[in-house]
Amino acid sequence: MIRKLSAALLAVLGLLWASPTVDAHGMLQAIVSAKSASSGPTCGGYVGPGDIDANWTHWWGLRAFSAATCGTALISVYRNDAGTGTCNGVASQTTCSIKSLTTNGKLDEADLATFCSGSTCAAQTVFDQVGSVNAGNQGSTSQSAAATANCINTSSTCLTGSATTKLVWSASLTIANGSTIYTAAKQTGTTAGNREVITGQNLFNTSIGWGTSNHIDCLEGGSGEITGTVALGTWIRGICTINAASSALLENGVNIPGTLTSGASSQSGFVVSGAVSGATDTWVESGTNSTTMSGTRSTLDAQITTNWGI
Repeated sequence: MIRKLSAALLAVLGLLWASPTVDAHGMLQAIVSAKSASSGPTCGGYVGPGDIDANWTHWWGLRAFSAATCGTALISVYRNDAGTGTCNGVASQTTCSIKSLTTNGKLDEADLATFCSGSTCAAQTVFDQVGSVNAGNQGSTSQSAAATANCINTSSTCLTGSATTKLVWSASLTIANGSTIYTAAKQTGTTAGNREVITGQNLFNTSIGWGTSNHIDCLEGGSGEITGTVALGTWIRGICTINAASSALLENGVNIPGTLTSGASSQSGFVVSGAVSGATDTWVESGTNSTTMSGTRSTLDAQITTNWGI
């Protein structure tokens, strides 16, 4: 039976090949090319937040947002000695846009190290991979968060904010009830009565960051707050669902339910900051999503662990 079908198929292909009106050879080439393209690896099989959920409104990070965006610029840095370096193979550059690698989605650590050789670097801009709200210094290079090499798993770069350094959003954005905000970051040092904000407005507006309890909090409108339990000095995957009485903080895989105020909040804010003397925020990624991510929250949490080892 199989032989009969094969013979019939070959006969049809033979007719197509011989027909003056059908480009059978070109058709077969197109089929083979499409097969190769669809079966080939995309960014080495990399999976990013954009591959997990399609409803992101803003996203900043030190890895590719998705497999499709591998190879795009994640951050722009400058040398702290005010000198020049080699960026993407081009010498005598004063700033350098560091991309994610097309092979695995990670930050191009080699290009960053080459540009910063003989000095240290700080972040000029963190690029919003979904919307148009980039984060950058406040007009002074002395206020930029440091690009700290080998600070996570002794191999990957993080951005570090201190008492005088932060990256501020370039425009306001709106975070509403029924949405999600998250960050992957770590704080060392105490807040001394003030708030360290990673994503959101400084002090009591929609945010996820560290509060006076020195644990990560998610807030909405200043009248609702959910506080985590993980201690200072520990990397935190904090995913805050803002959904009125059904709100929750997923902290390192543990769900903490709570109630946050309904409504929408338009605000300016920080991606990485260190607003209080003695405290340091170390950051690798943050995002805002227009949904509660009910079906993808745990997947994102596990995927952050897989990528960063935290």
